[in-house]
Amino acid sequence: MAHLRSNGRLLAKPDPEDGPKKKKAQKKADDEDDGDGSDPEGGNFFERNKWYIFGAFAVVAIVVPMIYASRKNYRPPELETSWQSFKETLLGSRVVDRLVVVNDQVVEIYLTDNPLRLAHWFSISSTHEFENRLQEAYNQKGIPPSAWHTVKFHNQLEAHRVLQFIPTLAYIAVFLLLVETVSRGRKGAGGQNPWSMTTMKNAQVEKDLKIGFKDVAGLGEAKQEIMEFVSFLKDPERFTKLGAKVPNGAMLMGPPGTGKTLLAKAVAGESKVPFLSVCGSDFVEMYVGVGPARIRNLFKQARKHKRCIIYIDEIDAIARPRGNGITSGGSDERENTLNALLVEMDGFEKDQGKVVVLASTNVGPDQLDNALLRPGRFDRQIHVAKPELKERIEIFKLHLSGLTLQSREQMEESEKIRTAKIAEGGGHDVFELERKDPSEEELKAAMPSGVETKNDLLVIHHLAERLAHLTPGFVGADIANVCNEGALIAAREKISTIGLDQLEKAVDRVIGGIERRSRVLSPFEKKVVAYHEAGHAIVGWFLKYADPLMKISIIPRGSAALGYAQYLPKETSITTGPQLADRICVLLGGRVSELIHFGHLSTGASDDLQKVTQIAYSQISQLSMYPGGGHLSFPLPGEQGAQFQKPYSDDMAERFDAEAKRLIDDAFARTKALLEDKATQVKLVAEHLLKHEVITRDDFIKIVGPRPFADVYGTHPDDNTPYAALLPAAAPDPATKDSTATDAPTQN
Repeated sequence: MAHLRSNGRLLAKPDPEDGPKKKKAQKKADDEDDGDGSDPEGGNFFERNKWYIFGAFAVVAIVVPMIYASRKNYRPPELETSWQSFKETLLGSRVVDRLVVVNDQVVEIYLTDNPLRLAHWFSISSTHEFENRLQEAYNQKGIPPSAWHTVKFHNQLEAHRVLQFIPTLAYIAVFLLLVETVSRGRKGAGGQNPWSMTTMKNAQVEKDLKIGFKDVAGLGEAKQEIMEFVSFLKDPERFTKLGAKVPNGAMLMGPPGTGKTLLAKAVAGESKVPFLSVCGSDFVEMYVGVGPARIRNLFKQARKHKRCIIYIDEIDAIARPRGNGITSGGSDERENTLNALLVEMDGFEKDQGKVVVLASTNVGPDQLDNALLRPGRFDRQIHVAKPELKERIEIFKLHLSGLTLQSREQMEESEKIRTAKIAEGGGHDVFELERKDPSEEELKAAMPSGVETKNDLLVIHHLAERLAHLTPGFVGADIANVCNEGALIAAREKISTIGLDQLEKAVDRVIGGIERRSRVLSPFEKKVVAYHEAGHAIVGWFLKYADPLMKISIIPRGSAALGYAQYLPKETSITTGPQLADRICVLLGGRVSELIHFGHLSTGASDDLQKVTQIAYSQISQLSMYPGGGHLSFPLPGEQGAQFQKPYSDDMAERFDAEAKRLIDDAFARTKALLEDKATQVKLVAEHLLKHEVITRDDFIKIVGPRPFADVYGTHPDDNTPYAALLPAAAPDPATKDSTATDAPTQN
């Protein structure tokens, strides 16, 4: 129910006479907004049932002529005679009124006593032959021309001729049915008629839209920048009086799921203006000229409103750079659509402050046409990045506020149970945070603005803080999915409230997929997986620049994962050479562990090898992190796009291969030396995994001991580290290696 705020002012009583007028005017405005005035839910009776009506007319058009033709052409068999009989008995007789030749096949005989009724008929082979035989018969009997019978020729519709058109009509009907099926399918899925040249989906948001900036958690900088468009739409005169030009549009760029569409809807909801939302692929159809026509129709609809927002989602479908050397019919149509969009946005000079165009894309600005991003079109480029830790906490608070969470007493009881399990060696605490209980005022201030909840704010605070640490790299859509999965898990377990256990299971579900307890591994396979994951964990534990370990599991998940190790990466802006080197060693840890403890390799490290190869070639070709690299940067083979020729020589490619192999071989040697030194710890971790299937950080500390390095997440080398130390290190000499339990391989 909408609530009206009077702010202390009296509200005038509406005039009863204005009601019908306003409704009529509103209906007229709605018809104008719809473009053609049709009902979006299906139109009138004839529009909804046009195919049934068409089918009925088609049946009538076929059946009625067939009935008429069959009745008209019916000739009783008892009236059939022959040419010879007609020649001997009726030829030249005055009782014959006329002869009618029908369709050059039948001669009908009508008598003078009843000229409207068929008396006799006989078949002929052709009209020409009949005329010759008739004239010869007249001459043989000596009948004068004045006594010759009247002969008329007539063509009638026959049933078999109607049937000849049925296959053609059937093909046409099937084609039209397919067209209508595709059209209804696209409309039912939220699209438009693909056979229409101009019709676009017009999703106008009403003024009581309840989506606003209060529904957008995190994204502080992007939200702040796009909030200015609300002022542009509400009061453009405030800017134009100062000589400022209101931006025509903004391009929202960022990974999928970060909230670009939600930001655009929030602008429309706060501005209380119509919102025309389309997708970039809506402009690309099978017919040439459809895209430009729909662009023009879209902007024509927008100009009907006093102020409005046009939102084009996934605009990269039509905004790729032109003139890339590849031409085809599809690319020509896409470029024509882009040209139409550029022309329409150029025509906004007189509409400044009235129509704002927002667009979103998942690609970078280098993959969009330069003309689209110049000032005067999309004046602003707003980057919507993945949320950082503080932003993830805010997003979790927003989504957790709508769930039924545990009370403060239930949460404390659950933590006591978890602490007891950890003390017994069977705990599942994945990460230990220093718990601080803020005051009630601090809790309210930390909640997203405008969010109301029935849950305890302290419970929301602790859950959000803990889950945000467990989900590095998650975007808003992933966080919403985690909260929803937690609610589903609680319902599946028949629990009335949602706690940390359910939400941690949801995080595992989103990261690794659903648990596949039904996927039974043989004892040998399970042992290989355990030693593989133990190798990853041990290498990461004893390397200084590796990410801190959070959890190890050998429970099969998803379609392929037989186990996984979860780490807590630091959200840093740069990555150094030693960090990349340690990352490669951690990835090789599982494969090396298998080789040491079983004497052979398996297919379990296929994904690890792909990541290792990608990191190594990125270091060599893109980042030039090798001695004598010349500080050159080249794209990876899979990232060259439409280039038909490598931007480097064959000699350089051979050098890339050699340097990447050397880098991986060095990391393999370092990893092997470390795991041989820590073989006892690997065995202990693997045996614990085989028994419990899951090892948490606390369990790992009890088995292996504290990490020899402080967990300063994302540790960088000291600022005074020489550049040579940042290059990939050579393989350590096992003979000179210090194998104490507390020392880890260091960077040379």
